[in-house]
Amino acid sequence: MEERRQLLKLSILYQIINGQLVIPEAPIERRIQQRSLRNSTSTLLQRPVTHTNAHLYSFFPNAIALWNDLTPSVQMSESLYIFKRSLHTFLHNT
Repeated sequence: MEERRQLLKLSILYQIINGQLVIPEAPIERRIQQRSLRNSTSTLLQRPVTHTNAHLYSFFPNAIALWNDLTPSVQMSESLYIFKRSLHTFLHNT
């Protein structure tokens, strides 16, 4: 059940990041960071500041934390279908 929730949250976030789903005033700030995985660049997202657990575990802070844990190859998938397939593999291997 938890894996299914993670898959759905990350799929929605993927669509928002790639302009496939428009959410006005979505609190998404990108920052490019070098990761040690073959010197590839990946898009990490700045988590919104939270002061309560209710906000911490709400959609955007939680989904952004999950996103930042993904490998660059999963983050940079070329389509939603490829993203979901890569994400499913990633979640089973962690």
